Amino acid sequence: MSILEYFQIGNNASFPISEADVIRITQKIAMALHDVQNAKNPGGTLLFISCHIKNTHGLAIFKVEREDGVRIEKDITDQGKTTFSAQHVNDLLLGSRTKLFKIALFYQRKEEVIGFVCDRQQAVGSKDIADFFLIDFLGCQFKEEPRVSTKNFFNVTRTFINSDNFTDDEKLSMSHHLVSELTANQPHINTLSFAKRAMPIGETQKYMDTLKAYNVPSNFNKDLELVQDHLSNIKYVLTSGIKIYGTRNALEKNLKMIPCDDGKTRFELIDSIEKVS
Repeated sequence: MSILEYFQIGNNASFPISEADVIRITQKIAMALHDVQNAKNPGGTLLFISCHIKNTHGLAIFKVEREDGVRIEKDITDQGKTTFSAQHVNDLLLGSRTKLFKIALFYQRKEEVIGFVCDRQQAVGSKDIADFFLIDFLGCQFKEEPRVSTKNFFNVTRTFINSDNFTDDEKLSMSHHLVSELTANQPHINTLSFAKRAMPIGETQKYMDTLKAYNVPSNFNKDLELVQDHLSNIKYVLTSGIKIYGTRNALEKNLKMIPCDDGKTRFELIDSIEKVS
């Protein structure tokens, strides 16, 4: 059961939830997060805070860093002397330097549950959310804002291009079409028009079915916020294990790709060596 389902059950309950039920439910939620996240994510503590937004019940969930520290208590003796006692405290929470790894907030608006989420464990400056946290743990998906639709279109198309069904020439051609589509001046994307221009003969319907399976809308306004970094750089991963990576401008200027008769591609990189490591 996802967090969203737990919230809806608790929010719609016509009877008070006992303390034992709260403990049992929050334990299951913590185990659910443990099961879906991988070893790259550091452990932490989950906090559940019942709150109100105007007249609406809300639930805030924090994944925070576990800390410890020393608590100092000041006291005055009968003789008027000032004394201090120090106590070591485990599992300090929400101190001024506590790291907030992930935050989610749910509240009810009429018949709809509204959610906001923040993931501070992604790369610095990233506005993305880890899939395991958003989808597997919270049981949610992004509201289809233009930046989300654009990212989904880009990711699904890139995966389709990199399948084993296409030759090197076809992959390069489709990749160039994808970049051109995203960087062109038009404010929206029509996926069928793109497919007719970019896909090899006979692959248009298969590509459109793939977009539909991943809920990519057929028409949407374009917003490059979440894909800008991908458009600025190119990485070629070859079957031999060799990887060629660089900015788009640098590779377009210095790298030549020449089709061979055997279906492979010859790469010619003309540049000077600055450092070998």
